[in-house]
Amino acid sequence: MAALNRYEKAGIKKWRWLTALDERTCPVCMEKHGKVFSDPAQLPPHASHPNCRCTIVPYIETSRETARSESQITGDKELDKKITEAINEFEKLLKDEGNFSRALSRFVHGRDISAEEAEKLGEMYVQKYFGRDGGETVQNYIKHVLPYRINPKVLEKAGKAEVICELAFGYSGAYDPTARIISITPLSRDPARTFMHELGHHLEDKVCIEESRKFFIARARKHNYKLEPLSVHYEYRHIDDIYHYDGFDHVDPYAGSVYLGLYRKDHERSLAQILKDPKLIENPEIRDHLTTEMTSMGMEHFVREETMRELWVKDRELFGFILAILRG
Repeated sequence: MAALNRYEKAGIKKWRWLTALDERTCPVCMEKHGKVFSDPAQLPPHASHPNCRCTIVPYIETSRETARSESQITGDKELDKKITEAINEFEKLLKDEGNFSRALSRFVHGRDISAEEAEKLGEMYVQKYFGRDGGETVQNYIKHVLPYRINPKVLEKAGKAEVICELAFGYSGAYDPTARIISITPLSRDPARTFMHELGHHLEDKVCIEESRKFFIARARKHNYKLEPLSVHYEYRHIDDIYHYDGFDHVDPYAGSVYLGLYRKDHERSLAQILKDPKLIENPEIRDHLTTEMTSMGMEHFVREETMRELWVKDRELFGFILAILRG
């Protein structure tokens, strides 16, 4: 069944069987109506007789994270309401669509958009916000995929961030908030994912810096302000100058990294203070200069279907936070 294959590709492992409840429905199908299955072999044969009007729909169990009270996320009532509503609305769309990408498009636009409309948005995104550099892969992504990922009003609020190709060693991309430039190195293994990561930095800086700080600090607080060198994690053993707060290791330790000023001397001065007392991240003199990797690491998971599914499973709250950003 095409629907079953589509749902399985989206990572959905349970299905609810539905059928019309009238005199034309056979006893076999009637008995299965409303039941939840996890084994495809248990599903009744579709279209097994002339009057069969059976179908399956995705069944996604409501997680504790989705159902949690708004105050448990950041403590900011308005922000928590926005995140919670985003999670709940997306969950319903995901059940309807059985596909993260289609559900996301409907979420950010509030409706289905046509291919023609998406094509116009893609061309507008290139001309108005990103330019025509960055390499073929990134250009194709901006034109043909990004229109289904983000509402144009969000990019309008963020303003232009020119994308350029720049040969660099040691990193795959960078964002300069002052010059408004997203750099993508030709050596990047996944240019589209790198672009989404750096776009996350741009959006955090220009659209949601306060919301990002609230979310990040609330997560650090819940994990007792545990601060340690990023290099304690094997995959980042070569990085000796970045520190991170615990709270995002289940997604990626890098997401907990902190930057505490536009200039290195400012960052190092504040870093010295929080190394003595990690709770000082809440001190306004430090907090008001905080930027993170949290938003950008969340954003990069929205690059394609399987990575969206990965973040949905690993961190429902962060997924909801990014959803709220993408819709605006």
